Amino acid sequence: MKKLATLLLFLCVVAGLAKAQNPADLAKTDAVQETQEVQNDYQEFPVEALNNYMMNALSKKGKSLGTVNSDGTIYIIGAATTARPSNMSGFINSRNIAYNIAELEAKMNLLRMSGEELKSGRGYSMLENLAEGEDPDARKKASMLQKAAKIVDTSLDKALSYLGVSDEEIAKMNQSKKEAMFEQKFNQTITSLVAGMVKGCAVVRIAEGDAGKDDYQVAVCMKYSPEFQSLASVIRENSQYQLPLSKVSNSK
Repeated sequence: MKKLATLLLFLCVVAGLAKAQNPADLAKTDAVQETQEVQNDYQEFPVEALNNYMMNALSKKGKSLGTVNSDGTIYIIGAATTARPSNMSGFINSRNIAYNIAELEAKMNLLRMSGEELKSGRGYSMLENLAEGEDPDARKKASMLQKAAKIVDTSLDKALSYLGVSDEEIAKMNQSKKEAMFEQKFNQTITSLVAGMVKGCAVVRIAEGDAGKDDYQVAVCMKYSPEFQSLASVIRENSQYQLPLSKVSNSK
């Protein structure tokens, strides 16, 4: 009798397991239902859309976003959100402020990256482009850096002289002070040179729209090109200058 009861209990357990493993029943369980009811509520923000667009567009030209390209161009994205949602009064002013902040952020990132490239020694081609450009200030500073960097290992005194340190000042320094002065002057010249690159910057793409909740985002893509910097310098020197219609830039 005891054996019969044990057998019946075993059969009941097996039957229960079989029922639980039935596909139709499994499909109705909370665990499975939850996987079928996942909501795709992800919203691509304007800065993400712009980033994806620019990476795709630039890759077709053999270029990249956020780096110094072979032709000297640089593309950087900046973004900012408005202080007021799009359905409130004062939104237009808030949107314009956000645009200005996004533009400023892009410029700052671009100049910071350019400075890092030059200080690390990777920006030789950039320095060469500036030295051969039409911007007299950039040409002078780039030439100073090129000459100083070329001769510093053989004559620190001459390198300091190229960077604007007088012979009297050089004569008063020992070796360690000369080395410290060279690093200071070299970096100061790079900083000044890079600051002038803002003349070669222009916004080439804008993306804006809702960014979740009540936020409205403005994103801009800033482009720097050595040709644009040269052109800006020419126009500044000659306000009557008109760009020929057939003028073609090396960078695109």
